[in-house]
Amino acid sequence: MKKRKKTASVREVQHNLAKYLDIAQNSPITITKYGKEAALLVNPQKYEIRQKRGKRNINIEAIMNSEFIGMYENREDWQDKTTPEIAEKLRRDAWYGK
Repeated sequence: MKKRKKTASVREVQHNLAKYLDIAQNSPITITKYGKEAALLVNPQKYEIRQKRGKRNINIEAIMNSEFIGMYENREDWQDKTTPEIAEKLRRDAWYGK
């Protein structure tokens, strides 16, 4: 079952702010103005966690040149493949299985 996105109009939020603040502790609420999305009311702790989670600095160059990825370059069936292709194959196999 899909979670329904919670929405409320500006007027509803103005009249029932305390209620919507309580609801926002558990799930974000989209605030609409004239039927269009205008703002998002979220729990600040959850927002902070998502912000930190999204700031991962992945050094793709270092991953592609790592010894782990490089050790597969000598396999006969992968002689004509590039390192990113090998990495993608390993990633797919790890995620979905062989």
